[in-house]
Amino acid sequence: MIWKSFSFDLIQTVISLMLECMHQVRLADPDIVSDPSEYQKLAQSVSELDQVFGLLTMVFNVGVYYLLNYTRI
Repeated sequence: MIWKSFSFDLIQTVISLMLECMHQVRLADPDIVSDPSEYQKLAQSVSELDQVFGLLTMVFNVGVYYLLNYTRI
C-alpha cells in the first residue's frame, strides 16, 4: 500500500511548524505589540486557528485510519 509508506506525521509537523512561525512573527511585530487591542485580537485569532488546526488534525487522522484499514489501494 502506498499510504503506509507515506509520512502523514511529517506533513502534520510541517504544517504545525509553519503556523507556529507565522504566529510568532506577527506577535513579535512592533506595530502589533504597541497596540494592546490589536495584539489581543491577534492572540485570539491564534487561539482560534490552533483550535481549527486541532480539529483538522483529528479529521485527517480519521481519514488516514480509514484509508489504511478499509480501502485497497
